[in-house]
Amino acid sequence: MAVSGAVTLVILVVLGASVYWLVSTTVESSAQAQLVNASQDMTRQSPVHSGSYGVTVEGPAAGLIPILVDANGTAYVPEGLRRIPPGLPDPGGLAAVSQPGQVDIRNVSLADGTPCRIMTTAYAGGLKLQVAQRRDGEVNLLLTLSRVLFGGGLIALLAALLAGYFYAGRALVP
Repeated sequence: MAVSGAVTLVILVVLGASVYWLVSTTVESSAQAQLVNASQDMTRQSPVHSGSYGVTVEGPAAGLIPILVDANGTAYVPEGLRRIPPGLPDPGGLAAVSQPGQVDIRNVSLADGTPCRIMTTAYAGGLKLQVAQRRDGEVNLLLTLSRVLFGGGLIALLAALLAGYFYAGRALVP
């Protein structure tokens, strides 16, 4: 019974870890693709004169916060946003890009604890564009998935142990 429980536990851990890794990788790559595509759309002509520079709730840039930073470090509030959230622009992302065309993508937590993914791109003339993406949904999805995998795995393990106990008991009956 202990051997079957241990084997079941190993199988559940491997399957659970595989599912979690697959889902988290897929969600993260999809979110990064949204950042890259939206950033390219925002800056197709110029990061300063782009008509799509601002906050929107529709289209591929929905929910993204673009922040333009000039060579002096002055951050400009995008159209439709009253203020830049505390913690933005991210100084680490700004420091990571210095040459035009360089891109830095990192996960950070803002001052209030909000999880964000930030993409920083450098342009000619010292301009830098940071596009921030909230990760609340992604974090909550992965937290829920880990709870379901852990709870479901525990139930499956207990069921396997119970079934093994009953089968072992029946095998000993003359």
